[in-house]
Amino acid sequence: MLKPALAIAMIGFVATAAGRPAHAQAPQAPAVSLEQATKIARDAGFVMIRDIELDDGKWEVEGHTQSGERRELHIDATSGKTLRNERD
Repeated sequence: MLKPALAIAMIGFVATAAGRPAHAQAPQAPAVSLEQATKIARDAGFVMIRDIELDDGKWEVEGHTQSGERRELHIDATSGKTLRNERD
């Protein structure tokens, strides 16, 4: 009786382990935080931020300048360097 129970337990373990990638890791927080990205955008002239999101290793910021111009800013999430700052 013990052997079938052990076999069933092992099958369950193997099936569970097979469903996960071997190198799965928890997502890492970017070196540049949301607050830092917001400050970088404000320093670049943004007075209103409509949207800010982390995508593909960069912060993408959409907003307006003091003159009302719509702008899009991309910030490297590792270094904080501005990658793109253009009219939206």
